[in-house]
Amino acid sequence: MRRNEPCFCGSGKRFKNCHGAFKEDLGAQAAARADQPAGVGAEEKFDRATWLHEQGQLERARELYEAVLSEVPDHFEALSALGVLHARRKNLHAAERLFRQALRIHADSEEANFNLAAVLCDLGHAEESLPLFSRVLAANPGSAGALNNRAVALLKLNRPSEALADLRKAEAITPDDPGLLNNIGNCLNELGDHAGALKFFDRVLGADEAHVGALVNKSDALNKLKKYAEALSCADTALVIAPNTIEAFNNRGNALRGLGRFNEALASYAQALALNPEYVDGLNNRGHALQDLKRHEEALACFERAVALEPGHAGAHNNCGNALQELMRHEEALASYEQALALKPDHAEALFGRGNALRDLKRREDALASFEQALALKPDYADVHLNAGLCRLTAGDFEAGWREYEWRWQVEQLALPKPAFDQPAWDGGRVDGALLAWGEQGLGDQILHLGMLPDLAACARRLIVAVEPRLVPLVQRSFPEVEVAALPEVPGRKNFDRQVPLGSIGGYLRKRWEDFPRERPGYLRADAVRSRRLRELLAARNEFVCGLSWFSTNARVGTHKSIRLRELRDMLSLPGVRFVDLQYGDTGDERAALQRDTEVDVTRLEAVDTLNDIDGVAALIDACDMVITVSNTNAHLAGALGKRVLVMLPYAQGRFWYWHEDCGDSPWYPSARLFRQAAAGDWGSVIDRVTRELKQQLSRS
Repeated sequence: MRRNEPCFCGSGKRFKNCHGAFKEDLGAQAAARADQPAGVGAEEKFDRATWLHEQGQLERARELYEAVLSEVPDHFEALSALGVLHARRKNLHAAERLFRQALRIHADSEEANFNLAAVLCDLGHAEESLPLFSRVLAANPGSAGALNNRAVALLKLNRPSEALADLRKAEAITPDDPGLLNNIGNCLNELGDHAGALKFFDRVLGADEAHVGALVNKSDALNKLKKYAEALSCADTALVIAPNTIEAFNNRGNALRGLGRFNEALASYAQALALNPEYVDGLNNRGHALQDLKRHEEALACFERAVALEPGHAGAHNNCGNALQELMRHEEALASYEQALALKPDHAEALFGRGNALRDLKRREDALASFEQALALKPDYADVHLNAGLCRLTAGDFEAGWREYEWRWQVEQLALPKPAFDQPAWDGGRVDGALLAWGEQGLGDQILHLGMLPDLAACARRLIVAVEPRLVPLVQRSFPEVEVAALPEVPGRKNFDRQVPLGSIGGYLRKRWEDFPRERPGYLRADAVRSRRLRELLAARNEFVCGLSWFSTNARVGTHKSIRLRELRDMLSLPGVRFVDLQYGDTGDERAALQRDTEVDVTRLEAVDTLNDIDGVAALIDACDMVITVSNTNAHLAGALGKRVLVMLPYAQGRFWYWHEDCGDSPWYPSARLFRQAAAGDWGSVIDRVTRELKQQLSRS
């Protein structure tokens, strides 16, 4: 959060002007007083008031200024001086009224124009202040104070390049002014030159280590450079010097968010808001921390409060849209993004959000158009490139989709680790040597891409595949012609000539629907001996054995993909079926509650560690007659094993690209049947259709 430093020009013969903006002209002041019908008493009171003002006895000075004005209502200097007193005490509306009265007397007064402009800027009327500052500068081009304050107004109007030009001119006049240097740092910060900004904040702090504004702004720049620990230290130092600095509490919260200490960040934002409940930046940032904690309803309330306080704040409208998206209220989210764009048509983040909302409303072409608009403004916006790619892949536009999918490495939220290889990347051609394909995402994604290994093996004399360690036994059995390694061993190896991430091979091998094999059995092979033993345990009563998995632990979208076990109770009550728990994680409480309430039992085989023993899970799935699951690792395992699997998919968020659109089957897993929500959160209709499918399967078996 930047802290800009405007200044006011002191009025009265004993006040110094900020930044040397105006020189005192006692003769002119005396002449101005001579034109007024004031008696000696009023002038003596005014002289006494200015002396008290200078001594910091502001309340007594105010009383005397007002006494002067009660005798001489058009006393220009008293109006100006009282306006400055109110401005410095942040009684801005009173100051505005007084400066306007002064200008009715002397419309060309540089001082009154300057001070009215500064007050208007502080009141949030930056646009109205600009012509007043320009009027001052037309008369006095060397006014560093006017240049500085016009730059502050330009910064508030999000015009940092113009602001910086003014500040550089002012710097040439007063090169060591701390407030000016601080504002130059703010401009550079806004322009994205955070390292350059730090140099100016450090110059200020070199001259005055207790300069709270520079400490606050330095912490903001450090946050933007992701140097969160240093930013936290700066904010803490500012709070030691000035314990009630709202911006320091805000920046402290931002640093704590960056460090992943979300609850502490909330507490810091709360301290800022306790000092000023209408602090819009604090409300927005508190909302972000609540979103980090998945408390989206509370986050939305913060953003809506920010919008109510500042309806013209495009960022707050955008934040509302993001929270509504998380709550799957896509139409409302779209309206919020549209409002943000009405206020700021070049708001790339709002265009990105609008694209996501349109995608989730199944308006794919409109979504892609919005993504393209965002990229026209920010060509390197990695999140937009990736989401546009996923949108295209979902629709089967593979060639363009894979190309955009390569931006995944630059998406901060994904934080995909990319090893540094000495060997060059594979370009899709024949490798007369060894080609390494290495896994880069979760288990499910790696399993999906492993389906292309037979085609990939034909592209190299020798193929090495590095996968998550839990997959190694299963992949070795399934692809005996391929050398298999565990991922941690990969970067230091030298026995290959080219390398490619598993997620990138589709860009070479699956460019069209026609590139998928027409008929293909499963490509993973379970441990047959282990599978047979598990089958003997499960089918002892000659029942139909159905594997079951009902939730996802995906940190970002797991809640959207998950079902509560009790919601499946009607399906689980079907006679003649033995349901087997395939779910990773501890499901004991859910299964016990279901059995207590419905007398339905879901079998859990403790012989298989469903989290760590993926080869064992594969054997357990192979031992089942069928699998019913949400979109998680078990869906991929069952499909890759060629097992009949019914996959329950969410409407929008959490439905990944590889399940594609409006189809009941999968080109990746021919044995899978797909059942999609008709509306966000509507699991009931999905469960009903899956139950009917299971009944049909039972009638055939």
